Amino acid sequence: MLEEFKRMDSLFETSIANEIVGNKNIQIAKTEFRIAGTQQSRKKSGNRCIIAVKKDVKLICVLLVYHKKDLLGKGNETVRWKEIIKEKYREYRELI
Repeated sequence: MLEEFKRMDSLFETSIANEIVGNKNIQIAKTEFRIAGTQQSRKKSGNRCIIAVKKDVKLICVLLVYHKKDLLGKGNETVRWKEIIKEKYREYRELI
């Protein structure tokens, strides 16, 4: 996953990373990943990562790493991870 973040611009050109929200300096994105050595594809693995890309300082902050089954409960997956990000990271609350 860390190697992929070194090429973040190219990840947005594929279906691996999807921008959720953004402004001039920050993008919040969801990425999919697989565990090295497994045969599962990124999509089928269910592994997700929510990141904040700070464009002005070229910094990627990993906000949440989870498996989609980890967020079962009230609402869907997106609703749940947005709630977590808003609660844990006040600096991104306005974006989400």
